[in-house]
Amino acid sequence: MASEPDPSESRTQRHKCPACYKQFKRKLHLIEHMKISYHSVHQPRCGVCQKHCKSFESVREHISGNKDRALYRISCYYVRFNYGCKAQWVCLVDEDENLIFHTYVRPQIPVSNYRYEVNGVTEDHLRDAMPLNEVQDKILKILHNGESVGRIRLDGGKGRLLVGHGIQHDLDCLRMKYPGQLLRDTAKYRPLVKTNLLSHSLKHLTKTYLGYDIQSGIHDPYEDCISVMRLYKRMRGQDHQVEGLGNEKANSGFDSIRSTELEKLTPDELYEISISDYKCWCLDLSKECSLGS
Repeated sequence: MASEPDPSESRTQRHKCPACYKQFKRKLHLIEHMKISYHSVHQPRCGVCQKHCKSFESVREHISGNKDRALYRISCYYVRFNYGCKAQWVCLVDEDENLIFHTYVRPQIPVSNYRYEVNGVTEDHLRDAMPLNEVQDKILKILHNGESVGRIRLDGGKGRLLVGHGIQHDLDCLRMKYPGQLLRDTAKYRPLVKTNLLSHSLKHLTKTYLGYDIQSGIHDPYEDCISVMRLYKRMRGQDHQVEGLGNEKANSGFDSIRSTELEKLTPDELYEISISDYKCWCLDLSKECSLGS
């Protein structure tokens, strides 16, 4: 006759998450943790113990043990009016860091603050600058890549990816709209944000991940463009070595499985059906995403 399990062992049994290594007294608690954690191969991981973290900053804190502490890239600098800010200096580069478009934008109303100490723009720069509507047309012509507006709005078509840092602010300054599925924002990309999910500055990200300083004096939009492009390409170049990446569902796989069935699965099997709650940029390489050249 088989011996009955020792009650003391069942009381001390722990259920361990195979991704972040958190432990739970009850299997049900582990399942709930997996449902809301969205663990997947796309999450940043410790190179030593392979622990999954929400961001690269979390990985650094984990390692240090100190928790207290045709693609195009657009850069848009602005001047200030009495009622707000509008773009007055625009720069666009391609994936190979070639300068595609660069111009000043003619102000439509008098400027109250040129912000020369930040962007170096003066009244002389803007006197004979390009009108805003012409700037908008030229940028959209480059980004649409010959695709119709309807197709761009529907699924992107042949439209080019647009990379930026706080990119929605740049588009607002230009009074432009571009489909969200074609935007890549280094200020909001989950692995690059702070542990509290707030954005890092481009200056900080460039120093941390690329190893050099920017914006030490008057800001250069071309320099900013290059930095964001390099950040994007570094994140996109991660090899997560998973087959069938394009078949992931928008919602977690836990939704389609009954709770009673989930309780029968091992922690590793739970991890297998867990997916990210954000789109990893490595997926851009598995599709025909044009960055420009």
